Parts: sequence; C-alpha cells; structure tokens
Amino acid sequence: MGSNSRQAQRPLIGVAPMLVRQPHPYLPSEQIASGMMDAVIAAGGLPLMLPVTTDLALIEHYVDLCAGFVLPGGQDVNPALYGGQPPAEDEPPERRELCPLCDALEVPLVRAAYELDKPLLGICRGAQLMNVALGGTLVRDLGLVMRSPGMVHWQHHSILNHAAHPVDVRAGSLLHRLVQADQIQVNSNHRCSVQRLGKGLELSGVSTDGVPEAVEAPGKRFFLGVQWHPEYTWRRIGSDLLLWKGLVSAAATSQG
Repeated sequence: MGSNSRQAQRPLIGVAPMLVRQPHPYLPSEQIASGMMDAVIAAGGLPLMLPVTTDLALIEHYVDLCAGFVLPGGQDVNPALYGGQPPAEDEPPERRELCPLCDALEVPLVRAAYELDKPLLGICRGAQLMNVALGGTLVRDLGLVMRSPGMVHWQHHSILNHAAHPVDVRAGSLLHRLVQADQIQVNSNHRCSVQRLGKGLELSGVSTDGVPEAVEAPGKRFFLGVQWHPEYTWRRIGSDLLLWKGLVSAAATSQG
C-alpha cells in the first residue's frame, strides 16, 4: 500500500462543502468541486470533506484533526451576520439564496483557525465569510456601487476557466510573498465583496477597478481569503497554484 511515513507527510486539509438543494424528494447534497480536491493533492496535501454541522463540539474536533482548511464559494453570507438587511422577496433569486447551515459551520471554524493560527484559505464566499466572522461587512451587489468616473470596470461574473482581470498585489503581504509579483491575473465569478475589514485583517489585493480581491491576517502564518476561484485555474495560471502550495506548506509546518 506504500510507505506510511510518506503518507504521514501529507498534512490533512479540511475542506468545507457547498450545501446544494436538490429537487424534491431528494435531500440537500454536500458538494466540493473536484478541482479543489485535486489542487490540494497536487500541492502535497490530503483533502478531507468536513460534513456540514451546527454541533460546536464536532466543529472543535474538525479544528483539532486538521492542519489546515479551505472555505469554498457558494451562497451569499447571511446579511444578518454583519448587520445588513435580509433579502427582500422581490430581489432576484440568486440574491435571496443563503445557507445558514454553512454559515453555522464556517463562522466558528474561521474564528478557531484564527485563534489557533491554523492555515486557512477562503475562496469567494469563503473570503467574505472570513471577513464577516471577524467583524467585517460586505457589499451585497457590486453593480450598485461600482461607479467610479474614468475607471475601467471589469466583468466580475461568470468567468471561471480563464483570466478575467488583473489584481494589484500589496508589497510585503503574504499574497505577494506567495506569488512573487506586483500584479497577477485572476478569474472572476462574484456579485458580493468585502467592504469594511474585519478585526486583524488587511487588504492585500485589489482589482484595477477598485474591487477588494484579497484579505489576510498579517500576524498569522497563513490566513488568506481571495475573491477569485483558484480551484478552476491552478493548472494554467501559475500564481493560483502557488496559493495552494502555500496553504499546504503552512499546514505542514503547523502539523509539525
């Protein structure tokens, strides 16, 4: 079966799933994009799906068990968690789609990872959830606020398999140390974004039209949220692969 010592070198990376509602009579389904699992494996980690739960004791066990974590994209973070108004009945269906069960898993998971300095990578909704869990707020609809005169506005929706726009990377940040570049190209598929930063977080990446694209906690070994989806493009965009390698490397150090 192979060497146990070699397998032990792979840090266990807990991956939170999306909870997808199925047509009646099927139960909701917990799903993870295969590219996300493949990225963790390619970077040297061992991915493990964390079943959605509201049991805080079980979530604490997840935190004890895993050396690092990934939070995926998915439904909007519940506005009630950051003092926002609940979605109105006349809003488009995609703006009314929330997942309180995912929020209940991920908020305590983020807070525990932050306190214990366990590496965590948040993607799209995951980055937004990280910010909210630490007291920050979100913009629910970029289309209503992105009106800066004289600026190019990138399309931020439905471009997953190739680069959509550039992101300026802050010098001295974790993100900059990972990608070794002042600007990178990313894909894009979001409507919400970070607004007021949560406690202990700093902005480390901004698209050239002004949208926040990366947040991180500078005092932690690896606590990074990115607004784009590196699980789709890590095979073709080198900077995205470096994010996964950075997560797993930090988790291996944490595990050791």
